[in-house]
Amino acid sequence: AHDAAWRAVAFAAAISALTAATLGYDVGIMAAAIDYISDTMNLNDVQTQLVVGSLNFISAFGTLIAGQSSDRLGRKTTVWICCGLYILGTACMALAPNYYILLVGRVVTGLGVGVSFVVVPVYISEITPSEARGMLTTCFDVSINMGIVLGYIIGFLVVDLGTSMTKEIKWRLMIAIGGTLPIIVVLSLSYLPESPRWLMSKGRSKEATIVMEKFLGDPILAQEAITSIKEMMKEDGGYISDDDDDDNNGDNNLVGRHNEYDRNNEESKNDEEINVENSIQAQRETVQALPNVPNSRALPLTWREILRLDPLPKSEQYLNSVVFLVVCVGFWQQSTGSEAILYYSSVFLERAGLKSTKERLLGYVLIGFCKLIPEAASMFLVDSMGRRPLLLISSYGLTASMFLIAVVFMFPSNSASIFIVVLLSIFMIFFSIGVGPITWLLASEMLPLRARAKGMTLGSFTNRLISGTVALSALSTCDALGYSGFFALYGTMGILGSIWYVIYIPETKGKTLEEITAMFKETYSPKMRRSDNYTATTNPVTIIEGGGEQQTIHSPLSPSP
Repeated sequence: AHDAAWRAVAFAAAISALTAATLGYDVGIMAAAIDYISDTMNLNDVQTQLVVGSLNFISAFGTLIAGQSSDRLGRKTTVWICCGLYILGTACMALAPNYYILLVGRVVTGLGVGVSFVVVPVYISEITPSEARGMLTTCFDVSINMGIVLGYIIGFLVVDLGTSMTKEIKWRLMIAIGGTLPIIVVLSLSYLPESPRWLMSKGRSKEATIVMEKFLGDPILAQEAITSIKEMMKEDGGYISDDDDDDNNGDNNLVGRHNEYDRNNEESKNDEEINVENSIQAQRETVQALPNVPNSRALPLTWREILRLDPLPKSEQYLNSVVFLVVCVGFWQQSTGSEAILYYSSVFLERAGLKSTKERLLGYVLIGFCKLIPEAASMFLVDSMGRRPLLLISSYGLTASMFLIAVVFMFPSNSASIFIVVLLSIFMIFFSIGVGPITWLLASEMLPLRARAKGMTLGSFTNRLISGTVALSALSTCDALGYSGFFALYGTMGILGSIWYVIYIPETKGKTLEEITAMFKETYSPKMRRSDNYTATTNPVTIIEGGGEQQTIHSPLSPSP
């Protein structure tokens, strides 16, 4: 049963994260296609920057769509919206008869990118148990990098094998292939449930409990998790009590559902599991004694409250502080200049001495794998090493890499191209082990339920705005400062970002979302005493076994004592 629950969580996380691969594919394929687009449509440098950078810039405004729709319509419905924008935008770009229609396609696709940056990390963090949340939430960034590598490889294959194709057919084919990714997500979405925490925020605790049972594999653990969420909603304030008889009956029928769970899974249990279940069967009254909190709806913060135009009560002012931290996390990720390296690696490699298109494409593929492999490694390290150590190692390493690249461009030589390829690859390794994936993990973990959608919207808006600004200004900045000055500039930003991480980023490894909320509430609430701190655990179920020995069953979503 627990294996089935794990497969359900992993499938839901993987499918939703696949939306991010569309952005990655665009990054990878545009590196190969932009030269052909420029030649075919006779674009100047400013128009080329607009084609490349407009998607990321517009994606900032796409985040505003996601904030409203994910709160009102749900996380799953918002993923549908994201995929629809992707498909429409890709079709518009692939079939564009002129430069202006191509820009329209970039704008529509950019809106879809913005939506995915808000809803996917939130959805994954809300469905995943705490012990696996780091690994599965980083699927979002891993998916981006899989898309980047796929784009580089497709670009290389079309250029290398499509010798009989015209330049126009090549770039249109490259872009059109990217439309298959959102189509796969659309065809799979019917198998994904809605986020249980969003259902709870709408007062639909019966549906939320069913989803929790699917993802945890045990009705008792699901009830504990639901009760924990309800208690935190009460602590946060801003909830409406709904005395829904049907819903409360659904909670009171927990024992009946557990009996059915017993019958369906008896054959798959080992002796130890059977003993525990028999003990639970003998102590049903203990289960029925679990707290049955009235159904509640958490009211999301309004935009006026998020933006501090309407003051919050003192007990809730920590929400504004957490939202500001998430905005800063989004800012510092893109202030590294990584987006410029991804989109304009062709320019940097050519400037360093790689004149052959095929050589540059092979360089892209190497850089892409140096971005993907560390991302995959971080999936397995983040829940053991923790978020903060990986983030700091990453920030220090990418900052040093930027300054080394600046030095190579300052003192050109015949071997400069080799050094640039190696250093760009090292930069991507350090970026991808921490700053890349952990940014979105931290943002989704840090935000309390009431501020989660709009807080992620602001964080993603800032992130995409900086990303678009970097992409739109990269060539102009190189012209103004020189290539050495360009990399030194972003190296300096890396130093400032590292200092900020050291001061403000706490460790969240192994904590439930409710415990993380309690931690920030204690840190940022005025006059908050440690003794007042909320502990995000429910009363554990104590089983009296034969011989009077006691065994306490804890939810995987709650810490052990």
